[in-house]
Amino acid sequence: MKKRRGLSVVLYLLGLVLLFSWITSLFGNGTDNLTYSQVVQLFEREQVKSFVVEENKIELQLHNPYDG
Repeated sequence: MKKRRGLSVVLYLLGLVLLFSWITSLFGNGTDNLTYSQVVQLFEREQVKSFVVEENKIELQLHNPYDG
């Protein structure tokens, strides 16, 4: 009986973790993952107001919102 209860708790916790990760992906931080060529186009079209480079991430501040 005790083994079954332990298994139920583990399955319950696993379900909660999966639910939490799914909800987190739905309400992400709203970042756009752009390709290198898209970033180059933004610079070429002078749509970039400012940018910050941190390790492997580039944060762009644009004059107009990207993709509308």
